[in-house]
Amino acid sequence: MFDVRESTFSLQDFERIAAPQCADNAPARARYARFLRSAVRHLPPKQRQVVALYFFGGRNIPAIALELGVHPSTVSRRLAAAKRTLRAQAEMCSEAGLFPS
Repeated sequence: MFDVRESTFSLQDFERIAAPQCADNAPARARYARFLRSAVRHLPPKQRQVVALYFFGGRNIPAIALELGVHPSTVSRRLAAAKRTLRAQAEMCSEAGLFPS
């Protein structure tokens, strides 16, 4: 009944954009960095906190759980929800032509 739509975004796209050996990717990297900063800022506070500790702070899930005083599964759920939100936003930006295909 409904056609399945293929995603135009993949993690490899971001890895390619961020590749340091490609000198001509600076504008794309700058656009992605702006997107990422904005997208993380707009996450719910608890998800933003977990993303900051995990991705930017380099901590693992048990360490974050201990620091926040919550169960590790709570950290995992918050991280998964944040990833889903960021992925959906990245897909929308990719479809809008913000990121090269």
